[in-house]
Amino acid sequence: MAYKLTIADVIELPIKFTLNDAGKTSIHAFTLRARRMTQDELRVTLKDGELPTRDLLHERITGWRGQRLVVDDADAPADFNPESFDCLLSLVGMESIVLSAYLKGVVLADSQAEKAKN
Repeated sequence: MAYKLTIADVIELPIKFTLNDAGKTSIHAFTLRARRMTQDELRVTLKDGELPTRDLLHERITGWRGQRLVVDDADAPADFNPESFDCLLSLVGMESIVLSAYLKGVVLADSQAEKAKN
């Protein structure tokens, strides 16, 4: 008999941070969309330590909503794609912020699903 989890493979990650923008406080908040990672995949990733954070994020993050920090040539919020995501990740500390949100999002999503079953 085969078993599977009854939770979506997709999770949403709220991202919120504050920047110093020429001496002014600039608050940014948006949502990232990502593919869930299994516990075995996480173990392999953390154990190997050979997959750089940026590559892991590119494998897992699939989109965004409400993002206004990265803009296109017309100063409109950029659509999500590998290049626009790289532009976001070029901000110092952003890789850590996104990775932390991803790991927290997977745990929270799993915990909420478990509570819903009980």
